[in-house]
Amino acid sequence: MENMEDTPRPGMAKTAITYGLLIGVLLIVIQLVFYFAGIMTSMYSAWISYAVILGGILLATKAYRDEVRGGFISYGQALGFGTLTIFFASILVGIYIFLFYKLIDPGAMNLLYEAAEQKMIDANPNITDEELDMALSISQRLMKPGFMTISTIFNYTFIGFVLSLITSIFMKKNNPEEL
Repeated sequence: MENMEDTPRPGMAKTAITYGLLIGVLLIVIQLVFYFAGIMTSMYSAWISYAVILGGILLATKAYRDEVRGGFISYGQALGFGTLTIFFASILVGIYIFLFYKLIDPGAMNLLYEAAEQKMIDANPNITDEELDMALSISQRLMKPGFMTISTIFNYTFIGFVLSLITSIFMKKNNPEEL
């Protein structure tokens, strides 16, 4: 029987990359399903994505704690690992966003413009045409594949951090020998 100490164990980054890529692929699949269903601007897509991120953080942190760290992980380590995992997922999703809106279906950007316009009108039914035009021109300047890639990476990582703040409470398991 092999001694556990003699067996090399993958580090935090390797495990975070592995799970981050899996989570990223799931997030892309969700976006593609909603795209092909013709409801890509639906809020359901966002809520399902948040659920995947939450579940992914829990599964990845549990695997890291149990398989790499010998069953123990501090709150800070769990927080860092969960955030790092979603950071890697967000890079993959960001690349997908760029390729999708730049090369695969640049016309899909019009759906985003229309959805943004409708949200503005719904939020403020008394908005004047001038105010709407100004707000839409700002939105259109920001809705470019490069900016959307950067904002996707930032937003998903931030969401991963916030969710990791919560999940780390439940995933932490201190080593009694280190207390």
